[in-house]
Amino acid sequence: MKGLAGDYKIKCTPDKATPLVSELAAGEVSFAVDVSLESNDGEIHSWYNGPVKVAIAEDDTGTGCEATINPEAGAQMMTNGHLTVTVTMAKATWTATKKATLTVSDPDNTGFGGWTAADATFVATVTADE
Repeated sequence: MKGLAGDYKIKCTPDKATPLVSELAAGEVSFAVDVSLESNDGEIHSWYNGPVKVAIAEDDTGTGCEATINPEAGAQMMTNGHLTVTVTMAKATWTATKKATLTVSDPDNTGFGGWTAADATFVATVTADE
């Protein structure tokens, strides 16, 4: 019933991570992010088997500082209100405070049954070693 009333929220779990500069220098670092479609009360819309859009961006301009996602950017299908996206930050000399951001948004044309939901993000912020 909540879906019929437009009660939709996209959620990323976890929604943040703090990889260390040394971890990224030693090898690529990956994070499994569960993307879910929920009501505002946190109930999963388990009936939903349809698309969401996923995208990745990073703000570090150093050589090799790239982030990728699997499945790839674009429209991807949720199953039972869930989609797992793996965010991978490449082995490189990343700068502390720089970020890789996964953004999940409504499908291109129709939203969810004609209703829209705010974008959700997972942000991996590079952290300096102490």
